[in-house]
This record gives sequence, C-alpha cells and structure tokens, in this order.
Amino acid sequence: TTTSANEWLVANAPFTGGSISFYATTADSSIAERLDAKQGDAVIAIDRATWNGATAVTSVKLIFHPGYRMQTVI
Repeated sequence: TTTSANEWLVANAPFTGGSISFYATTADSSIAERLDAKQGDAVIAIDRATWNGATAVTSVKLIFHPGYRMQTVI
C-alpha cells in the first residue's frame, strides 16, 4: 500500500530498454462505451513497453478520451 506498482517494478524487475508510441486512432464500440464517447470518435493512444534483454517486463496500451490534451514543457 505504500509502494506504487512502478516503484516495485523498478526495484524488482529491472529493464534495459523500452519504447513509447503515440498515435491517433478511432474508438471502436468497446472503447467508445468505456470512454463515454461515440464509436468512430478520434482518440489518442499510447503503447508502452519495457524489456530486459529479450524478455518483456511491461506492456500497456493507454487510450484517452476525445478532446484529451497532452502537453510537454521544454
């Protein structure tokens, strides 16, 4: 309860590399229902994976509701 999943993974399942992909896609019926959106709405998706050598450590796909805005500061 005091350690986040990310902190636990870093301490117990080290990784040597990974990837993050950002892309636009359309909501299918399942995504639309979960995001309270309409089927065919444009959404942002992120695929993220980490590896330790050739062994997968994590893999996740995140999908954000229509109108979601992502911002970075440089």
